[in-house]
Amino acid sequence: MCPRVPVAISSDARPRPRAVSVTTMLAFAYVCAFVATLWVPFVVADAARRAPGALERGACVELMGAVDWTLASLLLFNAVNALICVWEIALWVHRENVQRLHEGYMKKFGDKVRGSARETRERVRGTRERETRETRRLTEPNDTDVARAQVLPSPLCLFEDISLSQALSLKYWSIIFAQYASLDPSYVQHTSWSFWIDVGNGFTTLIPTVALSIAVTGFPVVPLIASISPRTLGVVTVVMNYQMLYGTVFYFVNYRHNRYHEGASAGSRAVVLFANLVWIIGPSAWIIVGLGFVRSNDLTIAL
Repeated sequence: MCPRVPVAISSDARPRPRAVSVTTMLAFAYVCAFVATLWVPFVVADAARRAPGALERGACVELMGAVDWTLASLLLFNAVNALICVWEIALWVHRENVQRLHEGYMKKFGDKVRGSARETRERVRGTRERETRETRRLTEPNDTDVARAQVLPSPLCLFEDISLSQALSLKYWSIIFAQYASLDPSYVQHTSWSFWIDVGNGFTTLIPTVALSIAVTGFPVVPLIASISPRTLGVVTVVMNYQMLYGTVFYFVNYRHNRYHEGASAGSRAVVLFANLVWIIGPSAWIIVGLGFVRSNDLTIAL
């Protein structure tokens, strides 16, 4: 039996731990930082106004106790909506790139159920007045559709390491819609309702959303915003949030009417449902607050 001869392993051959770059961070971390920047300062400013002197004394417990969590929730919605507005502007600016990326995802992950669902939809549309057994059979997804269920591309762009320069660019965030189009192709169709209502929301509600957070908390002091009467602010609040509510409701109607949900996994449908619920509950709550501003001509209702 031959003795074992130790073999020297060169340093180059040894497995090395994966180097972690200090210049990159998960895209989701940048998202959280953006939302926190447009949320936490407003919540703290409102709490400091309710508990005079607590912020100066560093009385964190007293400050936390003064937080109005209902208003804080509304301010959180504003921060998230501002983020989505930036993404929607990115959708418009890089709309051709979104289409190209989506085509690549479809080649890699497959056209999930869309073809068969569209054919079924067209057949049903022509025979809608005749509720026959054949029509009902055509409207139900078959086994092939279910096997080709829609999925989001993997990995999601939110869970990739990106640099600060990427995080500050609109082009990177346009990938959100290229991936989401796997669930709803409306975002790569420049003639669709979903594309235009989202792009319109991005350009028309970004500034009013941030201005509303400033107005109801008084932070920071912006003379132009401070000069707006509570009643005028209430009208703007109602109109802006009605636009979001109206757009969300008809987005979801469009999503269901075009049967984009057919063949989608339960997780994919949950993503769409949750996103739409947020933009129904948030604007509805702000509409109620805005109507209070209009009736009373006073912002203290938000306090």
